[in-house]
Amino acid sequence: VYSKEQVKRRVFSLGIDHGIAPEEGSYVYVVAPSVEPDTVADYAASVPMQVLANSPALQAVKNTDSGACGIVFWEAGQISLSDDLSVSVDTPCLVLLRSVDSGLMLTASNPANEPLDLTVRVSGRMNGEGCTWNAAAGSTQVSFALPGGMYAGQSVQRRLHRP
Repeated sequence: VYSKEQVKRRVFSLGIDHGIAPEEGSYVYVVAPSVEPDTVADYAASVPMQVLANSPALQAVKNTDSGACGIVFWEAGQISLSDDLSVSVDTPCLVLLRSVDSGLMLTASNPANEPLDLTVRVSGRMNGEGCTWNAAAGSTQVSFALPGGMYAGQSVQRRLHRP
């Protein structure tokens, strides 16, 4: 339940000028709130991010230090993250994937802030909540029931283990 008390805070608005009516432009930017002003140039020279995809269908980036991958699927689709790991989804969503111990931490959300039944397929055999192995496809189907209502847009996480 939300409070009816009015809350006032200072906020800022950031805009990036892409020119007048840009078409098929390409750009990359990083928000780095923990970088001090006097170290920005050093950080910019060695940003630990690798762009894996930047298209109208999907955008994906990998943190080269941690190995975590963030993916925006603007439509159902698939991406290969490495020689032995690919991810596909059946509907637009956000996915965050990172390696943990003997498996993966898979996080999904619906930025439309609506309930969503989502299927994510990950190459290889995995076990965990919502997982179904498909031997013929060589992939694991992971089912998510993303929340609506007061929790709409909230991420749901699944820990996947290799058998």
